[in-house]
Amino acid sequence: MAYFYLSSNEQRSFLSVARHTLLEGPLKLVRFSDSQRVESELARSGNFWMYASQVGEILSGASGAGPGGLRFIQEIKQNWAICEDWSDLSRMWMMNIPAGATLNAYMGFAKFQPALSSRYQEWTKLNTDQVLKGGAMQIVTRVGEMERHWVTGPAMTVGFMTSGL
Repeated sequence: MAYFYLSSNEQRSFLSVARHTLLEGPLKLVRFSDSQRVESELARSGNFWMYASQVGEILSGASGAGPGGLRFIQEIKQNWAICEDWSDLSRMWMMNIPAGATLNAYMGFAKFQPALSSRYQEWTKLNTDQVLKGGAMQIVTRVGEMERHWVTGPAMTVGFMTSGL
């Protein structure tokens, strides 16, 4: 995928500066999607990804979350600041960048977010002071025709084990 520019929404998702990088394979990335969009092309080719190794650390129990379950999902939401109304994270997608292949991307730390998005709070008239801390390394890229072949899934998040990473 060629060099690209971040949208203003993508730029705002980073805590500070997002840096352009060239990801080199072999490398595994992970993203999560909502149960309502299980097989959609948007879920498969979304822009936001995370290093599989970071997800593996959470799955291995380093944070106390353990194998895929509700605590694991909450840990992902906290670390990558994924608002409750954006996704239930029920599906997990893997991108395996093959050896010798490269992928243009931006990386940086995920910015904190309210537990419920501002738009959702306005729409529902619900207010919350709860904040998702963010701080984990996030990756934004574009998934084109070639990269779609690197993506597998979805797998059910609940019950997923580290052996899958």
